Amino acid sequence: MKNLKFRAWDKQDKSMCDIWSFIFKNGTIVALETSMEGSNNRSMDDFIIMQCTGLKDKNGKEIYEGDIIKTVRKEYECYEDTHGHEEEEIFSVDSNIVGMIMCGLISMNEYIIFEVIGNIHKNPELLNGE
Repeated sequence: MKNLKFRAWDKQDKSMCDIWSFIFKNGTIVALETSMEGSNNRSMDDFIIMQCTGLKDKNGKEIYEGDIIKTVRKEYECYEDTHGHEEEEIFSVDSNIVGMIMCGLISMNEYIIFEVIGNIHKNPELLNGE
């Protein structure tokens, strides 16, 4: 069974925290325990919950929903010598992107390098070029 990992953006403190457990009532999340002191027993409206995709970037960092990813696509042309160029893209991770990766529509291989460079809550300015 796959372990599910979550983190939360604390809208009040403007910081990220790990989620240790969810507290349910009648099938609905009513509270959560987090790594942040004083964040427990607050309204769920104070948090944005993000799930880990199960994928890691080039540095071994786990990729979560809401992360901002830089990709470098290396394209090679074969002549007598190998010539190549790189294309960079920056985008935020959402369920559509994760689905495309899982279905193979976006490939994570040696020609495409993924790197987490921020998240949409702390670093929205990184997406200005989008």
